Amino acid sequence: MIPTNYSSITNDRTAVIFLYYFGFDREMEDDLAKRKAPGFDPDKWKKKPYVIYDGGDCFFRVLYDVKRKRFIWYDSNGWG
Repeated sequence: MIPTNYSSITNDRTAVIFLYYFGFDREMEDDLAKRKAPGFDPDKWKKKPYVIYDGGDCFFRVLYDVKRKRFIWYDSNGWG
């Protein structure tokens, strides 16, 4: 599963959708939940933008132009 943050943006009457894809380690998430780590919220990524520095190309962002039905921008965190 690749969690995604997304948001719609309108600029100069052009509607685009910003999507941020990121992966995470399900075993690590489960372990933190079992140990009830202080401040751990397994649903945090669903409530707030999830910012990750580094991590390689499995963390990437795209802009999708709704009217033209195509992606117009791509960016990744590079090589991990």
